[in-house]
Amino acid sequence: MWLTGHADGPPLSPAAAVVPALERAAAVLFRLSADRGHPVDVDLGVLLTGRAALRGFERRGRTSANASCRLLPTADGWAAVNLARPSDVESIGALVERPVDGDPEDALADGVAKLPGDDLVERAALLGVPAATVPGRPPPPKPFIIERLGPARSPRLEDRPLVIDLSAMWAGPLCAHLLGRAGFRVVKVESTGRPDGARAGHAGFFRWLNGGHASVALDLASTNGRAALAGLSPEPMWSSSRRGPGRWPSWASMRLRWSRPVPA
Repeated sequence: MWLTGHADGPPLSPAAAVVPALERAAAVLFRLSADRGHPVDVDLGVLLTGRAALRGFERRGRTSANASCRLLPTADGWAAVNLARPSDVESIGALVERPVDGDPEDALADGVAKLPGDDLVERAALLGVPAATVPGRPPPPKPFIIERLGPARSPRLEDRPLVIDLSAMWAGPLCAHLLGRAGFRVVKVESTGRPDGARAGHAGFFRWLNGGHASVALDLASTNGRAALAGLSPEPMWSSSRRGPGRWPSWASMRLRWSRPVPA
């Protein structure tokens, strides 16, 4: 709430019931993790505000607290575009299909204003730039659904299932962080050509999310890199990028190297 709203105005509360939904999610996580012998008791205050406290963030109106994401009007509504990496900024010209002669942010705003939101999101997905349209009203809350994604087997409490973390920045690594606390073995996989952008931010925040996980950098565009990724697990692998299940991100490149676990 403190980080939402204009810098010269009061903080704003979201229209959706965000905190009650998070409380329910935390309760489900605690129950499921306790069943495995590694209960994860999530401190929602730390989860929601810890990054802002580390970075000294303040509210910025229609720009995210970390200054990377913009809320912009489109031809038929509003959309959020996140320029967290230098490569995202370099993609603005292709995103709006016009040369960028001056301020990239001005070019982005002018170009987005002429695009329907769905077209913007489709182009952004092709370029690997995070973007999403803003719904006119908060969607109705949905119940939690637990879906089985593979054949069942009899788990043992001493088992430590393997998690291959192909995500970056904040949301995906947070999931991997919570799974690590629940007793899972986590291997963080990054592209050698486009490492996790969070590495360029606050070192303490990156360690908090990824500390204690094994880490490997791969050339996911090469045959050797994909073979190395498949070799990390005996089970079939699926990517979790915005480009869709089973499709490798286009940004992965260069070489394969192992690195030491991220310090805790």
